[in-house]
Amino acid sequence: MYMVLGDFNARVGSRIADEHENDDDDESGQSSNVLGPHGHGELNEAGRELLSFLSINEATVCNTWYQKKGIHKATWQHPGSKKWHCIDYAIMKQSQRRKCLDVSVMRGAQCNTDHQMLRMKLNVGPVRRHCRPNTNSHMRFDISKLKEKAVDGHGRMTARGHFQE
Repeated sequence: MYMVLGDFNARVGSRIADEHENDDDDESGQSSNVLGPHGHGELNEAGRELLSFLSINEATVCNTWYQKKGIHKATWQHPGSKKWHCIDYAIMKQSQRRKCLDVSVMRGAQCNTDHQMLRMKLNVGPVRRHCRPNTNSHMRFDISKLKEKAVDGHGRMTARGHFQE
């Protein structure tokens, strides 16, 4: 499994907005698995290049698969226009997208940057412990053999842990 979180300086928009512009597949040739229906903003040239790259590598933008308020999608505020944009993304393989439980912006996190922190929740599965196979914890002994003289007297232990003959 691989996942990439970072500042891509690209705006990918949402799949629904892109479908209104183009009736067929996107001009980049992306499949519908690259981008979800809940993106933010409009597609730009850098976003087209990113989506094309993800389509070739069978990856998806996890941010766009979860319905959130706009303030929980936008990661960066333009210093001039003060408009919020989503340019930071969480990306992973399309085949493992179900392991991603949520992607959202952590507003108010002090990270010493002009970007908001992006949080990705994953289901990594159960922790596998290396243990012995399930054995019957109550071993049964055949105590009838202790009644035999040869078995009864052979190998008895004393209280000190030494064998006596």
